[in-house]
Amino acid sequence: LSHLKGTTGWINWVLRRLQQWNTAGWSRFNAARHYDFSGDLYDLFLDADKQYSCAYFPTPGTGLDEAQEAKKRLIAAKLILEPGHKVLDIGSGWGGMAIYLARETGADVTGLTLSSSCTCDATSCDLGTNPNPCKCPCGYSRSLEPCCT
Repeated sequence: LSHLKGTTGWINWVLRRLQQWNTAGWSRFNAARHYDFSGDLYDLFLDADKQYSCAYFPTPGTGLDEAQEAKKRLIAAKLILEPGHKVLDIGSGWGGMAIYLARETGADVTGLTLSSSCTCDATSCDLGTNPNPCKCPCGYSRSLEPCCT
């Protein structure tokens, strides 16, 4: 903290900490401003699984849905997941990756998101023999509850 010598250094340090203060409430507010819109809006530019990250286009003619599926397949292969492995998907959005990993690998997956509208969709969960691998937060609770039963 030697750079904080003098009054100006301390004032700047305090001001920066106040500007960067990010409580759970502010995090929820910021997430809501960015994500909590009608699903119809996201349907205009996201794939059917509502993946909100870059897709993997193996060939120039690959469509968005196929490219997002290729991305999930590639990530799952690189992780070398097996039944019983545990995965924490931070920023899981609508849960497409968590559901895919649980369904395809048998891993025990927990997805976390700050957005109240981005929660994994239990209706799209067809997990076969994996009894309850996908968990999502209820709102912004610290306790996780199953979404895929």
